[in-house]
Amino acid sequence: MRKNIIFIILIIFLITSGIAIAEEIPIYKGLIHGDELFKNISYLDIENSPYKNEITRLSALGIIQGRNEGVFDPERNSTRDETLFFLVRLLNQEEAAQKAGEAVVINPDDKENKQYLPTQYWAEGYIQVAKDLNIITPEETDLYLDFSDAVKNDIDREIQSKIRRYERSGKYTEQELQNIEDQIRRGLEWNEAYNKEVTREEFATWLSRAMKLEPIYAKEQQTIRNLKDFQTIKTVFLPYIESIYQKGIMNGFDDLTFRPSDKIKREQVAKVIDKVKDEILKEQGYDISYGYVQDIEKNNIYVDHLDGEKEIFLIKDEAGIIVRWDVRNNNRPEDKRDFIVLRNDELGLSNNVNINDFYKYYISPDKEIVYAETPNEPQIVTGKIFKLYEIEDEDIKTPYIQIVTDNGNKVDYLVSSFAHIRVNDKYGNYEDLINDLDVRIKHFGGIAEEILASVEIENPDYILPFSRVYIGKLLSFNDSFFEIITDEGLKTFDISMETNLLKNDRNISYKDFRDGDLLRVEFSEINKEIPDRIIVLDQTKDMDYFYKGTLDRVDINSKSILVSDIEPYDYLGYGSKILMDDYKLRRDAEYQTINKNIDLDYLKNYQGKEIYFWTDTYYGKEMIQSVVIKEGFERSYLDDVKQISFGKKTINLSDVQLSYGDSSLFVKEGRIIDPRVIKEGDEIYVLSHSKDYISLASVESMPIPNYSVFRGKLSDISTYKIKMLNDLYGLLKLKNNSWEKVKGFIEYPMSNETIIWDKRNYNSEKIEVKKFLEEKYLKTISGTYINSSAYIVVYKDEIIGMQLVDESTVTAQFGIGSIKEIDSATGAVKLEKIQNWNAFSKSFISQNTTIDLKLDQSILAKDGRVISLDELNTGDKIYFSRKDNNVYYAMVY
Repeated sequence: MRKNIIFIILIIFLITSGIAIAEEIPIYKGLIHGDELFKNISYLDIENSPYKNEITRLSALGIIQGRNEGVFDPERNSTRDETLFFLVRLLNQEEAAQKAGEAVVINPDDKENKQYLPTQYWAEGYIQVAKDLNIITPEETDLYLDFSDAVKNDIDREIQSKIRRYERSGKYTEQELQNIEDQIRRGLEWNEAYNKEVTREEFATWLSRAMKLEPIYAKEQQTIRNLKDFQTIKTVFLPYIESIYQKGIMNGFDDLTFRPSDKIKREQVAKVIDKVKDEILKEQGYDISYGYVQDIEKNNIYVDHLDGEKEIFLIKDEAGIIVRWDVRNNNRPEDKRDFIVLRNDELGLSNNVNINDFYKYYISPDKEIVYAETPNEPQIVTGKIFKLYEIEDEDIKTPYIQIVTDNGNKVDYLVSSFAHIRVNDKYGNYEDLINDLDVRIKHFGGIAEEILASVEIENPDYILPFSRVYIGKLLSFNDSFFEIITDEGLKTFDISMETNLLKNDRNISYKDFRDGDLLRVEFSEINKEIPDRIIVLDQTKDMDYFYKGTLDRVDINSKSILVSDIEPYDYLGYGSKILMDDYKLRRDAEYQTINKNIDLDYLKNYQGKEIYFWTDTYYGKEMIQSVVIKEGFERSYLDDVKQISFGKKTINLSDVQLSYGDSSLFVKEGRIIDPRVIKEGDEIYVLSHSKDYISLASVESMPIPNYSVFRGKLSDISTYKIKMLNDLYGLLKLKNNSWEKVKGFIEYPMSNETIIWDKRNYNSEKIEVKKFLEEKYLKTISGTYINSSAYIVVYKDEIIGMQLVDESTVTAQFGIGSIKEIDSATGAVKLEKIQNWNAFSKSFISQNTTIDLKLDQSILAKDGRVISLDELNTGDKIYFSRKDNNVYYAMVY
């Protein structure tokens, strides 16, 4: 309360004394009629628009506006006149446009006979200003007014229909009738020329000119030539669309087309203009800043002979400078002042602003606070810790950190309970931070999400907080001891029943630990041998997909990249290529060459180059976590690790030595692991580039490269093609060692090399492809194969093997083994080093035994074709699916 009184006294003193302190505390007043602006842009029909915020933002800044009261009509196609209207307003030329419109008014005093409305004259003014600004050329306007004979006749008929009632009245002179006819014609011609839906090529060209981008010609005109339909773009528009395309302001479609003649919706126009508005507004003198609300004061004071309420917001910007936003509410509308606020995607006025809110805000050239919004991206600040303190409110202590920034300003940040804190790249807590540490803080809305601190260990005033805390990756664990790999090397610790095991603040058992887990091992005493607590820090990342592809475009504005020739990694190799796609980038994504980290802007230099990238799921969306530039040729290896050197960062296989570094990705069971978790004897599959530099090393053993296995009912046989539908168990596809249902049907071609076995009714017969096809085309009396259950093995979208089976037959056991013996006479094969898939634990379990399996009548695939038993060798490794000892299909790898 004392603070509030002092604040009010200070404000009154400053107002009444006339002391000029504006240079020290900039004061920005709200907009006159800000509350009316809020009503005008509170559209009722944009809630479901994906560009709701863009529409709101641009409307608040006076760049676009709705069609009528409460309606924006986001999905309606934008017309030529309203598109040019938006662009003229974007360039702050609305006043000039309206004055130009007023200058062409016909008989302004003839109110009774007015046919052409003021808004239509203004619209003409906007077109005139658009021509003056070279957004639209005179040639284009002439083209729009060059009507066909059919259109001219329609206009003439419409004029005659409208003018007839004026003629019949007998009230008008010839001059008045001519004036009315001129206005009617003017409106109809305008409607025909400019009230037409704008095309994508027109909008892209006009926006390029509005932004004063240099048109791109000749050999530099490369980006747009990658589009399949670039030849359909009007020649005069090509250089401008290229300039827009290269900057990533507008994009093509997934099918590599631009679709120049397609219409563009009003919401899409807003989306594109929103990308470029900040740059243009800054050129007009707008100040666009970030800051958080330090204090809010409401005062009922007597100022300028007006009773009212004044609200003052004190904002500390990114540089630590205090500014004021002033809002006034009183009985005289012309003295009311307020501004638009978009807080957490909700539209409102200044009364929605709270203390500690963080805003991106717009100050007009007239020094008015126009608009503020909570941003979606975190901010970065660096400096030194000045002090750490806690604020207690209702028994809850909130930690804060105050730093002195690099430019000498003191800034305070609330430390999130979820903040990642590291000192000298070691994980720590809030208590591990001390004064004078160098810090880099990532914060959102003044709330620190990440604090990275560093300190010279030689500092005599610093007590190392990690003297009895060890951080490391778990190598092995049982109920009596465990091993972790730390920066200091391999550490082994005993554990006891008293050791507290935690993950996400929950007690767990040692059985819940997994190889590669990042652990924090804590001791309560300096010389204690058994840790008191072991915490899983859960810093490992999941990899959803690993890809190789060609980097076609980098879009810095939307934080995305466009990739073509995409090949997804699918266990020991790549799967089928997928279409070009636009991938969003995580805000903490990394971009790397073999030798160094690069930023997103520098990544543009590698457009046209092959890249590796991996993705994970972020709030339900697949987003890129890392991009690595592919260098040189690619090789792949599958072998046991013979030797590994963490110092030299090399891994030796049987015939090759591989190197790795920061850009190398190591994966086990779908998780990113530290390479130090890998042990000699581990079986890994490696993709390398350059001179055997590891891009991906997978420790997983699920080798089904490039094959797809389906099970269902044969519903049709045509010329070298079959169709499969649901049978008793549905239509199934093998995925991750289990059956997954597929909707609809599948259809694949076959060839004369396709191997077909009939294993129905406990028989086993090899069927010639010709005989199999005869059922459909030679019209056999009784159907033999249609409606039978079957397994098919597909390689590169072609069936290489098929097993006809009884409807009740389902292979339930999946496994991996190494061939020890082959009996060609009986078709039996003895396997060792068996690993059976455990569906419960979702992992392969090693079995210290051997098994005999029948392989001579199975679909046995190797290198994309079906082979015979005679082509197998001892030592070959196979992935198999079986029921009892009968193998239905197996892959040699």
